[in-house]
Amino acid sequence: MKFYKKRKMYTKMTLWIFVLCAIIIIPISLLLSKQFSKYAFSEINHFTRSELTNSTESIQFLLDRMEAYSLRIYVDERIQNYLELDEHNGGELWKSYKSVTNYLLDEPFIHTVYLINEQTGVVFDSKQGMFLQEEFDDQHMLELIDSGNYKRLTYFHHKREDKNYLAMIVEAEHYDGSMVTLLDTDMMEAYLFQNNQDNENTTVLLTDQNGQLLLGDDSWNHHRSNISDMASHNQGQYNMEIDDKTWSINYVTMDTFGWKLYYLTEIGPWQQSITNFQRNIVYASIVILLMIGIIVFWLSRKTYRPFTQLAESIEDKIHRYVDRDKKTNQEEHKMLYESFDSLIKTLNEMSNSIRKHKHLIKEENLRQWILQGYLNESIRKYISEETHLLNDETLMLLVVRIERYPLFLEKYNLTTRKAMKYAIGNIIEHTFQQKRTIEFADFGGDHMVLLFGNDNLNKSNLMEQLQIAKNQISKWLNLNVTIAISDPKETDGNLKSTYQEIYNLSTLKFITGKDKIYEESDAEKYVTMMNPVKDKVQDFLCQSIQIGNKNKVNEILDQIFSELQLMHPNECKFHLINMIYSLMKSFNQLTFFKSFDGIEKQIENYATLTEAREWLETEINHIMSDLEELRVSDRKSELVDEMREYINLHIHDPMLTVNQVADHLSLSVSYIRQVFKEVTKETISDYILTNRINRVKEMLQTTDWLIADIAERSGFQTKSNFYTVFKKAVGMTPSEYRQLDEEIQNPKVNKSNF
Repeated sequence: MKFYKKRKMYTKMTLWIFVLCAIIIIPISLLLSKQFSKYAFSEINHFTRSELTNSTESIQFLLDRMEAYSLRIYVDERIQNYLELDEHNGGELWKSYKSVTNYLLDEPFIHTVYLINEQTGVVFDSKQGMFLQEEFDDQHMLELIDSGNYKRLTYFHHKREDKNYLAMIVEAEHYDGSMVTLLDTDMMEAYLFQNNQDNENTTVLLTDQNGQLLLGDDSWNHHRSNISDMASHNQGQYNMEIDDKTWSINYVTMDTFGWKLYYLTEIGPWQQSITNFQRNIVYASIVILLMIGIIVFWLSRKTYRPFTQLAESIEDKIHRYVDRDKKTNQEEHKMLYESFDSLIKTLNEMSNSIRKHKHLIKEENLRQWILQGYLNESIRKYISEETHLLNDETLMLLVVRIERYPLFLEKYNLTTRKAMKYAIGNIIEHTFQQKRTIEFADFGGDHMVLLFGNDNLNKSNLMEQLQIAKNQISKWLNLNVTIAISDPKETDGNLKSTYQEIYNLSTLKFITGKDKIYEESDAEKYVTMMNPVKDKVQDFLCQSIQIGNKNKVNEILDQIFSELQLMHPNECKFHLINMIYSLMKSFNQLTFFKSFDGIEKQIENYATLTEAREWLETEINHIMSDLEELRVSDRKSELVDEMREYINLHIHDPMLTVNQVADHLSLSVSYIRQVFKEVTKETISDYILTNRINRVKEMLQTTDWLIADIAERSGFQTKSNFYTVFKKAVGMTPSEYRQLDEEIQNPKVNKSNF
């Protein structure tokens, strides 16, 4: 009877506590779900307005910068000299080409520049070359200029060969000729809308005053009239049904241009996510309520039931429970000790892993130093702690360039190529007889860069040792390399310009054919030389090929290549490519080249101008033969490895885009997107963002750098964008993440429990 009463008591107690908890938890869960719904939609609207404002400012800034840059190109003295010509002049054309090329290297958003000389009837296209106006493929632009129905220095939509551009016509009353600037809309979209590029639930559109789509997904083009009809004010927000989906549309008018920027967010997925979250809150409340009931029942049963059992034989039960509790405590202590031992072992393994990858971190800091050209405080601190480079007052920069690099790419896979470059660095480092501070970095292309201290330097001994290293590389690795070395430079000098000059110096072997260590003095005699190949000589070459006069062909080739040997390597390659391109247009059989790029890649396979001539003679002798197209094996996995390596090496560059990766691999953007998504199951943009976030998290855990420095070294362009992206990806701010990691790494352990 007593036993029954005990059971009835703890059962009743459990029931009353369960009802009380239900009365408290269920209303609170419903209230929380409702408040969360309001908060979620408020945050979505706030985020959308913030993104719209940032995008508007970015577009305004970029277009103003492009307008100023276009005017700078137009008023350049060399370009104006060409536009003032009343008859064709190859020398002035080359100067204007070189000037335009230099400008375009500094501004990637400008895709093409037209220089239109009305007096000579010639159009110069920076991408395709020189054309007569009647032969130029962009006749629509010429007709627009002739009609005069346009506004100078005003952007407008222009379509050429099924590709959309933002075009601007530059003219001035006191200047001659016209210049047209075509902005690459794909690159602008990748730069301006990078956060929304791979998000199917958001879309950003930019239209002009007439509703013409300027930037954004072309698939929305047939909806633009309906969207623009609803946007009757300068800014606002409305909802619209599009293709059976509800979209929230925020828009704003850009005052300077009168264009409208639309930010479209699909409401359905957000509504579904919020509904699911509300449902989960209710489900979780029910589960918690059930768990509380079970725990209360178990505690009540455990508290009162033993009294009835202990009443029968209290002495035996006391000893039995004491022994059992003692055994349990021993097992708990053993478990805790084993857990801490496992934790210490894991930390030791992590420490060993960090030490193994220490050289990769050092190489990354060296790359940033060289590419940025200067030492910021964080890089200077790391270089000072991990190397002895800054102990010397001056240092020297050395470029080791692999000859016939396209053949090297075909022969070895990515892993083997990295191992070969690492071996090259080790050979050079171990060749020096005296101890010297030497550090090297792989730049992911056909060359690597070495930095070493310059104190107590014996120049003749250094050149001798570099020649020995070059011979050892050829012997053991079966690789021919060209080594170029700089003069002593100040450690606080601009290493970026030095690196570019020494890399260009390493290409001199193509002209001279000399197998030597190149110094800065070797380039001086090539700086001012320029002796372009005459057009008539190329015409005579084509005529001789047509009549089959082999002796005359060899005679003309002797004349051409003797002139090419007197040029700077870059100018030599330009004229050589131009001559081959002329042959390609004259003889349709040379169809294995599709553009200048194909010719340039072929020439890169030869280390000297003599080898290039031998190849050209062979092609001319077989010009009447059928040429088979080269078949490229499927290397999707290796292409993805190439992409990953390039991204990892340039992850700190805020201008890194998918287009830049595609240009590095000489492939189309759509193709590399498809290959990367197929192999890795994620997009390239997601991979770049994930790597940057992981890089930030790693530096937050392992360094005490300022968060602004970490954001800059991780490739984030602005501080506001960095904080927004990080919180969206991690769920907390960088400061909160660093604080949480410190608490995890330094837990407050109560040793008295042991």
